[in-house]
Amino acid sequence: MLSSDQKACYGIDAPTVIRNLFLTGCLVLLVGANLYWFLEPAYPVVSRLLGIGALLAALPLLIFSFLMIYSSRWGKFKVIQDLFSQLHLQNHDVILDVGCGRGALLIEAAKQLPNGKAYGIDLWQKVDQSGNTQEATLRNAHIEGIADRIEVLTGNMLAMPFPDQKFDVVVSCLAIHNLANQAERHKALEEIVRVLKPKGRLGLIDFQYMEEYRTILQQLELSIETFSTKDYRMFPPVHMLIAQKTI
Repeated sequence: MLSSDQKACYGIDAPTVIRNLFLTGCLVLLVGANLYWFLEPAYPVVSRLLGIGALLAALPLLIFSFLMIYSSRWGKFKVIQDLFSQLHLQNHDVILDVGCGRGALLIEAAKQLPNGKAYGIDLWQKVDQSGNTQEATLRNAHIEGIADRIEVLTGNMLAMPFPDQKFDVVVSCLAIHNLANQAERHKALEEIVRVLKPKGRLGLIDFQYMEEYRTILQQLELSIETFSTKDYRMFPPVHMLIAQKTI
């Protein structure tokens, strides 16, 4: 039974990357501090210069790790709100979140669909998001009070278990770039277009391959409505792409 004071938890994106950046930064910082302050080498000037170099190298690693945490906890949600403000959802829409994770996009969509439905699909890989499970997503939906408006499935974006032209809107955030090669990313976008209704709209947020996505979607006869400049509220900085299916 969920208590009324519980809060939804949407996890940390790329926790392994953040951990590695932080630990490496701490290690390099420790080496630099020892070289600069604590060791008594035969060549103190060289040691101090190496220490300064190590301290300077540690700084961006630590800053990047904290920026990624900020992105997961705060920045991402501001970008998601901007995405939905431009998608102009109708209250009866049926929407799909590809790679839904713990439900940040999925649940925000469901909040805007009093008479619609939001579906999420994911493989639940914890390397992509901390605590990434179907149960965690459903728990967040219950806490946010929209569990009756969502459906969450385990599935692969390369072969989605949905019929053609099912969804009015498809969204995805930081998911497609995880595919290993261009052929797979092309297939994922083909699948997204397949399940999108005629005149349906697509919203993507990602930090890699966005120019590639735009080219592929244009080849698939989608009209690109928005392709944003880099948004530094998320880290690494992301682009937002919004497109409409023309047929």
